[in-house]
Amino acid sequence: MPSPYWSSRYLTNNVRIISLSMLKSPSTEQIKITRKTLGFTQKESAEMVHCSLRAWQLWEAGDRTMPAGIWELFVIKTGLHPLYVARS
Repeated sequence: MPSPYWSSRYLTNNVRIISLSMLKSPSTEQIKITRKTLGFTQKESAEMVHCSLRAWQLWEAGDRTMPAGIWELFVIKTGLHPLYVARS
């Protein structure tokens, strides 16, 4: 498990990347690191965006490109999307 310091720093940088490229499909590394940093399994991530586990595995392996809309849904649901931050 990554340290909280590393996680916070990574997520802060990742939010900037997401902001700059919201409509682009993510890189394989971006998908995998974001999921792992947030503590989700591949199955949990797939269920979150209503796709099959196999589709998620193919995206992380780089065998298929994740559609930009699926990536945007993932970052919205995980609270990383800069326009859809949960407010308390």
